[in-house]
Amino acid sequence: MKIILEDYEKLHDLQVEGLKLVQNKNGFSYGTDAVLLSNFIRLKKGDTVLDFCSGSGIIPVLLSAQGKAKKIVGLEIEQEIADTSLKTVAINNLEGKVEFICGDIKRASKIFDYSFDVVTCNPPYSKNGSGKVSDKDKIALARYELACTIDDVAKNAAKVMKYGGRFYLIHKSERLADIIVACRKYRLEPKEMQFVYTRAGKDASFVMMCAVLGGGVQVNVLPPLIIN
Repeated sequence: MKIILEDYEKLHDLQVEGLKLVQNKNGFSYGTDAVLLSNFIRLKKGDTVLDFCSGSGIIPVLLSAQGKAKKIVGLEIEQEIADTSLKTVAINNLEGKVEFICGDIKRASKIFDYSFDVVTCNPPYSKNGSGKVSDKDKIALARYELACTIDDVAKNAAKVMKYGGRFYLIHKSERLADIIVACRKYRLEPKEMQFVYTRAGKDASFVMMCAVLGGGVQVNVLPPLIIN
């Protein structure tokens, strides 16, 4: 089947298991943070996975390379972006393994009539009003908490997960307090955490976290990850 790309779409070679990604040029391009989170996530055989704020679909596609998940679903609020991700599924022959749906994460529990083993999210990092908002709506939605906040993410992750399910998140390290407060509010107990540094001697840029729904109170802080 020949896949025809629109003028606003481009093809990326992910250099992992021969996987390709169709990127919508009008949307927010995936970055190192999404790749880092994909590597941080540890799936179990037969897991069902839901990726919030899926964007280009980079996280579901990279997770498919682990070969463990029974099914991976990406939930994206922008219809045009979600439609582009469907081409990624076709190009990589991932039908039946990876699926993309257009929808609001705040309605996730109504969209899906079953619970997931794993929920992942690379959410908007900046609070609304904390900086200049892009005049391109799709990019603004990806950068600022216009459509969802960290509280929305945690609340709805807990709603669609099985008890004991794992919630994986990457965020700016400066938002760590907000993340922990939101997670605990909805019984998502942080169990593993890793700080990411752009280079040695600098402050942490990101924090990656795994929280377990109904988990006990104990967190393991992994050694720092230094990119350069």
